[in-house]
Amino acid sequence: MVWPILPLVIEGWIWPSLGSSVVIGCARRSFLSGLGFFLSTGLVCSLRQAIRGPATKPAGTCSREEFKSRVAQTEKEARKPGPLRMFKATASNTFRPQQISQREQSSARLDLSKFNHVLEVNVQELWCDIEASATFETFVDGTLSHGVAPLVVPELRTITVGGAIVGIGIESSSFKHGFFHDGLIEADILLASGNVVTVSPDNEHAELFKAIPNSLGSFGYLLRLRMRVQLSKPLVRIQKKFYGSPDDFINGLAKESKVADNDYVDGVAFSEKGGMVITGRFVATVPDGSQVQNYGLWPQFYPTLLHEGTEYLSTLDYLWRWDADWFWVTQIFPGLGWRFVRYLCGSTMLRSDVYKISASHARRLGRRICPRQGA
Repeated sequence: MVWPILPLVIEGWIWPSLGSSVVIGCARRSFLSGLGFFLSTGLVCSLRQAIRGPATKPAGTCSREEFKSRVAQTEKEARKPGPLRMFKATASNTFRPQQISQREQSSARLDLSKFNHVLEVNVQELWCDIEASATFETFVDGTLSHGVAPLVVPELRTITVGGAIVGIGIESSSFKHGFFHDGLIEADILLASGNVVTVSPDNEHAELFKAIPNSLGSFGYLLRLRMRVQLSKPLVRIQKKFYGSPDDFINGLAKESKVADNDYVDGVAFSEKGGMVITGRFVATVPDGSQVQNYGLWPQFYPTLLHEGTEYLSTLDYLWRWDADWFWVTQIFPGLGWRFVRYLCGSTMLRSDVYKISASHARRLGRRICPRQGA
């Protein structure tokens, strides 16, 4: 059962709790006594997390002066001799464990974790200046309140905006706006020399600007991005339509991608049986007789894709519709499809970064129990 293990793992209490439960059970010669202690510590961890909130939260805004001060300090650190490896505070969304391990073991680490704020939202010109270590949760939180939204928002909250530039970022608005990096106007980048330069498509660093997308940080570390944004509305109206064969499914996606009024188009394939095409449009209000559907804690979003229909979600819930179940990967966590277990975990546990952290714990435990030769 994923609860109480998940909150215990995240709090770092799993081994002390297990050990204490065994001792209590043996001392009292009662399995139920040991189990009761284990469940009680799990409940305490759940309450602590509910009170504290998620480990990663929107970082908010900061001033240009604060940003410039951090840039100056970073340039100073980067000019010191020897190699440096970037450090950021959020859980990594990469699935290359050796790379994560190398990052954690590196002694020479350049701390860029404070470059995680929104600097400015320009509603008139439709752009946002944001620091590159900011999460998409910060980007979304900082823009929706101004009536605008990022052009493309990858599905998981703690993906960083800089990571989506030097990697690849796509989502259901990409049929209209392309990759996330296609919305990049200019960027500040820290070079290996220790200098920070501003790159744009029409200045002396235009070639570097073109080379940054999907470069995986090989040309330097991004510090600030100026990203295009789009006008948004409080709600998204989604329509789900099933297509009964792979060809019809692909044709359905192509057809909806040509509809100018659609703001979002994506689909989920059900093997050779076709799949569900989901379209989304910004709307200001819910019509009479309808209501806003909330996903996340309960109900789950992905099981609803088996049924056609029209629904209304807040724009925020639409953007994070996949995060609470890591798409549908929570099926690997026993019991996490049950309502009472999800309520015991709470919304602070039902997040992709929490699942990633717990998976990393399990992988490290597996390496200790069954170490590989040469690893």
